Amino acid sequence: MAFKFKLPGSRSGSTVDKDANIEKPLPLIGHLPFTEQLQILGGGVALSFLVGFMAVGIDYTDTQNGARYLELSSNFGMLTQRLAKDVAAASTASDPMAFEGIDKTREDFSTILAKLDKGENENLPATEGAPRVTLNALMARWKQTENALDEINRGRPILVTISRGTELNAEMMKMSSKLMGKATPGDAQKAERISLLLGQLIIGTVHTVMVSSSTEGLAQLEPKLHEARSLLNEMPLSDPSVAQLKDDLASYQSLVDFLTANADILHLSRQSGKVVLDDSEKMLKQSQDLLSQYSQTTHGQFTGLVMGLSALSLLAFMWLLFKAYVNEARHRAVLAEAANKQTQNAILRLMN
Repeated sequence: MAFKFKLPGSRSGSTVDKDANIEKPLPLIGHLPFTEQLQILGGGVALSFLVGFMAVGIDYTDTQNGARYLELSSNFGMLTQRLAKDVAAASTASDPMAFEGIDKTREDFSTILAKLDKGENENLPATEGAPRVTLNALMARWKQTENALDEINRGRPILVTISRGTELNAEMMKMSSKLMGKATPGDAQKAERISLLLGQLIIGTVHTVMVSSSTEGLAQLEPKLHEARSLLNEMPLSDPSVAQLKDDLASYQSLVDFLTANADILHLSRQSGKVVLDDSEKMLKQSQDLLSQYSQTTHGQFTGLVMGLSALSLLAFMWLLFKAYVNEARHRAVLAEAANKQTQNAILRLMN
């Protein structure tokens, strides 16, 4: 007598008691064979890990870029203040060293702007997002500043000449004092008049041109210079002070002629210096705004969110994978128990 009974091999081919204690299947994929569930869940684990790894890499790159943006933009405040100081020294005090400072500051400022605008080779991308608007405004203002610096540089030879005239002023006053001290009674009045012309009229007028943007008064110097030269010609040329003063006065005449011929350039150069100084506070404010926006950049927030979501999905897929293994193990245990009962029942029927 032959008996038929089914052995456990798969879910579809097993006979299981309806009341068996089997775990609820996984959602969506619980009806699939166990091997397909493993493939799907394993792929989910791998994908979550890959997305998280990429987010970490992107976040690291964004952090590095953000630090570089801050490093570069933090120099703008110092450069703006240094530029204002050098422009003031160059356009008012006619300090030759200040022009070198202007050139260096201008080069540094332009270099940093170019790096923030277009990027730094492969190490730093061009500025994007909210900081780009402020950067564009700062670049537009810097373009105006550079135009003003061009005008200041155009008047550079004149301003440098003025600084040399300051030294000549001191030399002429020294010689006129010596002349008054040893002048004969007949020349004392002439020496006093020369000192007055040099001190109150000639030097005073040219000094006004040196420290301000006004060139008025230069045209009225010629009669006074002519009078001073005439008085010196009436004094003994054997006196070293007279000879030295005549040479200094000739040099001073050349200075006045040079300033008169370039009065328009000098005036524009001084006015451009004033424009730079007036704009320095606005440019400093824009530089501070740009630095603040770089520090508040939102690059890391998005990647941080992606990393968090990928971590949660990784945990979820691993839990589902564990759940799938548990369900399969319990399912096989139930099938084995059912098969064992069938075998026992078959043996009992044979014995009976």
